[in-house]
Amino acid sequence: MRKVKGRLVSTVRKDNEIKPIANASLQLWDLDLIENDFLTAGTTDEAGYFELEYDPNKGNKWNDIPDLVLRFLDREYSYDKMGQPVSNWFVVKNFHAGNNITAKVFDFGTLQVAFWEYEDTEGLNNVCFTPRVAIVDKKTPQAQRPGRTSEQIQVGLTHFIAHNKHTLVTKFSNHHPSNVEIEDDYELNRTRKIKEKSRSDDFLSDMVLNGFNPCNLKKGTKENTYFVDFKWDGLELDTRHFAPNTTANFKLINNKLKLESIALQKRLGGDNSAHAQYRKPKLYTPQDPEWGRIKRIFRCNYFLFGEVETHLSETHLNIEQYIIPIRRNLLNNPIARLLLPHFYGTTDVNMAANEILLSADGLVQKCSALTPKSVKKISRTAFGTLNWYGWKPRKPLCKGHSFAEIGQLYWKTLNRYVRKYVNANLSQIKQYWKEIRTMSEELVFHSLPYVPLSEQLYYDKNEINTSNKIHPYVNGKESAISPVTVTDSPEKKDINNIIQFCCYLIFHATFKHSWINDLQYEMGGEIEFATLGITDDISNMRVDESLVVPPEEAIEHPFITYILNYTEYGYIMRNEDDDVNPELVKYLVKNRTEFQKLGYDIRAMRSCINI
Repeated sequence: MRKVKGRLVSTVRKDNEIKPIANASLQLWDLDLIENDFLTAGTTDEAGYFELEYDPNKGNKWNDIPDLVLRFLDREYSYDKMGQPVSNWFVVKNFHAGNNITAKVFDFGTLQVAFWEYEDTEGLNNVCFTPRVAIVDKKTPQAQRPGRTSEQIQVGLTHFIAHNKHTLVTKFSNHHPSNVEIEDDYELNRTRKIKEKSRSDDFLSDMVLNGFNPCNLKKGTKENTYFVDFKWDGLELDTRHFAPNTTANFKLINNKLKLESIALQKRLGGDNSAHAQYRKPKLYTPQDPEWGRIKRIFRCNYFLFGEVETHLSETHLNIEQYIIPIRRNLLNNPIARLLLPHFYGTTDVNMAANEILLSADGLVQKCSALTPKSVKKISRTAFGTLNWYGWKPRKPLCKGHSFAEIGQLYWKTLNRYVRKYVNANLSQIKQYWKEIRTMSEELVFHSLPYVPLSEQLYYDKNEINTSNKIHPYVNGKESAISPVTVTDSPEKKDINNIIQFCCYLIFHATFKHSWINDLQYEMGGEIEFATLGITDDISNMRVDESLVVPPEEAIEHPFITYILNYTEYGYIMRNEDDDVNPELVKYLVKNRTEFQKLGYDIRAMRSCINI
């Protein structure tokens, strides 16, 4: 018998920190010309060390001296036709020892592998301002599933010709396409189908509660009054777009939210710096002739904040900061099998967002007042307010608050499902609890600093990362995220924490992202309803509303939002890749009628953030 030994660690990227890969699955093979010979398998210990014993004559069809290769394996999870879990193993990296190895003990030494590495958030790449996975050789660790890629290509090709036509006409012709000409190449979205109603006060009230950017309203100074504000204070803005602060004021009348007024606050002297001063807010009501224009300005702010803060930060990038430590640490714990199917494709689509949305030529920088610095500040501030601990969906504010009602029902459903899963796998979860502890430590260490909110302002505090939650100090600053556990021997509170942790992640990766993503085109597919920005002050009645979105910006909105809305692949009920736990499907089907009563079709819920 012979041995191989060594140590497996993550690539040393910064500060010479060595991160051992514990519990990693390894296989040793003898490479042959026609068919390789499997020799042995094993795992690394807690410090990443391994020692594998093998018989060089095992399966030696060619009676040769072994050419050794060590394989580091990871896995994805799926379910067979009987609903039983299946581990789908794949090779992360091969390490070749060389040819004709005769040593009784071969030492591989310290083997480095780029295994779900963190990108340097302080590097030159401006889009990496939150915890992000490193892009190695222009790839993330996990590509999209072929079915999803094919679906997006088909959706894109449907309108790619029209998009290119408008782009070329805008660039080389004196005739620029009108907003209607651009929109006519796409399916009618909701606001165009009900054009008159979509401009109404009631529609805006419903949009705030249940739209693409469902808002957590703040309490006004008087009883039953509430407001939603979108402000650019402390943010650098570009010189092309008009972006005042907006505050919409509402009153609860007969259990229904009614829009009463909107305040507009402009910067003094056209100052676009982060230190700009503001004029006194001007209040507009439905009786003012500018009212329709003021609502459009509010909708643009609503849409832009929705994309950058709610959609990108609270779902896409938020989930990515959890994916990295989970993939790096949970190699044997059953919690990985519960969560990983809901993470498939997320880091890859986030990498695409770097170019499509966040780069210097991306949609946000091109079509809105935000600069790279201001996007970074909005996102980092949002991250400082996010935390899995103690989170649960908001309570309904009034009748017709369907986003909150459905969220509450889904949260109860998830809790039953996750608790049952944890109880069924409790022995193994406890056996590999140290993986959860190291995951938690890494998650907290990379968390952005805590940003306290004015808790008393919000009508509901369920989603608020309050100051009384645990915020450990990391590098002298309070972290936004609370630890899941600090022990290797879990108690009841630790088990309850992991249940809460999993519910939070699945909720955001499925229902919350589905709701937000799939209303993008419905809210942003009509150029004169809501865009990421406008180039002139339309509160001035002399300004032509049809000309405040330049053609080169106008052609991007329906095209991008349509693709994001209608790339329809990766749903819980369709279970296209057999990776959704059948138990989750059963729980949703069991509550189908309750969801239907709230106007929600469970078939619309995506299983992961892959678009």
